[in-house]
Amino acid sequence: MAAQGFLGKRLRDSSEFVRETKYEASTIQKDSKNPDAGRERRGIRLHIILFVTWLALMAAWIVIMVNQTSGEYLCQSFQVQFEDDFVSSLGAFSGIYDIDSSTSLPFHSTRVRYIDRMSGKAAFAYCLDLGAWTFSFAEDGHFPDPCEDWVAHSDHSETFDILETQDHAW
Repeated sequence: MAAQGFLGKRLRDSSEFVRETKYEASTIQKDSKNPDAGRERRGIRLHIILFVTWLALMAAWIVIMVNQTSGEYLCQSFQVQFEDDFVSSLGAFSGIYDIDSSTSLPFHSTRVRYIDRMSGKAAFAYCLDLGAWTFSFAEDGHFPDPCEDWVAHSDHSETFDILETQDHAW
C-alpha cells in the first residue's frame, strides 16, 4: 500500500528506498573437509545450554520440594488465646505453640504438630479422618493419635497451614 502511494508520498519514497537497497552477504569460509562443522558445533553448544538450563531448573525444583516437605514454608509458631466459655481448663493452655521438629522431617508422610512451648503437654495436629485440625493433651509424655482423644477440633479443612483455620469455628 505504501509503495503504491496510498499512505502518502513520504512513505512511498521510503518504501521505494527499502525495495531498491541491496545488501551484500558476508562470505563465510567453510572447512573444505567438513562443510557442516560450524553447524555441528552450534548444535552441540545448543544442547549443552539446554542441558545446563534443565539442570538448573531441576535443582531449583528439588530445593523447593525439600523445603516444602520439611515444613520450611509453614508457620513455625503461633499464639493461642483460649476462652473459658467452652472448657474452663483450656485457659491454662493459652500461649505460644511451636512446630514439632520430629514431624517436619523431609519426606515425612504425616502433617506437622504444634506443641505448647511452656508445658509441652498440649498440641495441635491434623486428623485426616476428620479432615480437621485437633487439639489434644499428652498422655505419659506421648501425644495420642490426632483422631482420638481430642478436646476440640476445627471445621473441615484440608489446608497444611493451621493459621488458615483461625477464622473458623472450633
